Amino acid sequence: MKEIDDKKCILDIIHNLSNNKNTHSFFSDVVICCAYALANASNFSQEREDRFNKIIKSYGNQGVTQFASILAHLFNNYSNKKGSDILGEVYEELKLNNEKFGQFFTPLNVCNFMSEITIDKNDAKKKIKDQGFISVSDPACGSGRLLYSSYLTLLDCGVNSDDILLVGDDVDLLCSCMTYIQLSLTGASAIVNHKNTITGELYDTFYTPSFANNTKLQKKVFEQKGVDVEI
Repeated sequence: MKEIDDKKCILDIIHNLSNNKNTHSFFSDVVICCAYALANASNFSQEREDRFNKIIKSYGNQGVTQFASILAHLFNNYSNKKGSDILGEVYEELKLNNEKFGQFFTPLNVCNFMSEITIDKNDAKKKIKDQGFISVSDPACGSGRLLYSSYLTLLDCGVNSDDILLVGDDVDLLCSCMTYIQLSLTGASAIVNHKNTITGELYDTFYTPSFANNTKLQKKVFEQKGVDVEI
């Protein structure tokens, strides 16, 4: 049986449905709706729900079906592949990254290398012994590559996924949503903030399903000074 090329399928759907809208707007709408659907299942927000409904209605029945198809391809991709960044790759292949404002994504192989040389197995286990979990933070997470790479490196070091907390911030809602979707489908416990890390302005917070269900990790996080979590 031939393996499905999920990235190609997603690109085809975007090209076919973005005829009446610019590609960036369509991609943003798809990603935001997928993220809001996942997030509201874990931590409901009426504001998200209202925006979701407004976007969906503008595409009609065909759009709803294709949005669901894209989400299905994302699920399929992460159930079959390790170490991928499908949304970031689609974003770059469509040339949607805003270089004018300094928006550049670190290549995935570089993120993998950075994680491998930074994370030490013994240090990670000591951190978990001392505070009950280990956290990785990225204040400008983009599509979540560095967080994703760090997560996989920690798993390769034998760290239990329930003891890993990933925290990503980005001022761009689209980037926050890409990170949130991919970490959610990876099964990581993560908090993703749509946030200006320079001014401290917080616009929204997304909790992955794994974090929302990981009550032991939530309790440990609550106990850490300066960490504010509300599920």
